[in-house]
Amino acid sequence: MWPECNNHVRITDTVAEWEEWTGTRFPDDGMYTFPAGLAPVAIDHGRDRGCYWEPSVWIVHTVQPDTPG
Repeated sequence: MWPECNNHVRITDTVAEWEEWTGTRFPDDGMYTFPAGLAPVAIDHGRDRGCYWEPSVWIVHTVQPDTPG
């Protein structure tokens, strides 16, 4: 439909940065959901990295013309 909009955004930073941004503690390696996240973040303590792929989410609305009430 809109192929140019199918790009995902990859966000990586340290585990500490992810904990600060999200207000969430990530005690172990693994996939975690967090407030306002559209997908889980992958936490890897051995590499001190959190990696998040933000999906492109598009919502199509049908707009009806205003009708006099």
